[in-house]
Amino acid sequence: MLTQNELKKYVTYDPISGFFLSNKGSKYSNRNKGDRVGTLHKTKGYRYICVKGKTYREQRVAFFWMTGEWPKFQVDHINKIKDDNRWENLRDVPPIINSWNRKKHRDNTSGYTGVVWHKSLKKWQVLCRSSGKQTYLGVYENVHEAGKIATEWYSENR
Repeated sequence: MLTQNELKKYVTYDPISGFFLSNKGSKYSNRNKGDRVGTLHKTKGYRYICVKGKTYREQRVAFFWMTGEWPKFQVDHINKIKDDNRWENLRDVPPIINSWNRKKHRDNTSGYTGVVWHKSLKKWQVLCRSSGKQTYLGVYENVHEAGKIATEWYSENR
């Protein structure tokens, strides 16, 4: 298991930029001192770093660098930008909290979480979920009215 001291031998973390920089050339790296290390995964959007032959997500290594402990849950990017590993943008949260901070799904037609089109009624239906339970909050003519109801419910139930 990688220790914080070992990590700091190989890389330096800049909490303001979120970048990892090489401390020295070593048998584990072909980088010069001060070079940015890590790579961006083309499809996942996260940055990865290899230390002592093992690959880690950069946001987890940043958390370990700053606190001396590996995150207990998932490291969430507050601004939803997966490769923005500035310390102010990272937080250790349970999976349910992390899922609330996702971008809207590409097939979301309403623009609101919990608001779906009810085809047979030709109205917007509000179905909100929390802790695995779904709550029905009615149907509405106007998508913005339905969105307001859903937004209020989620702000009270998170």
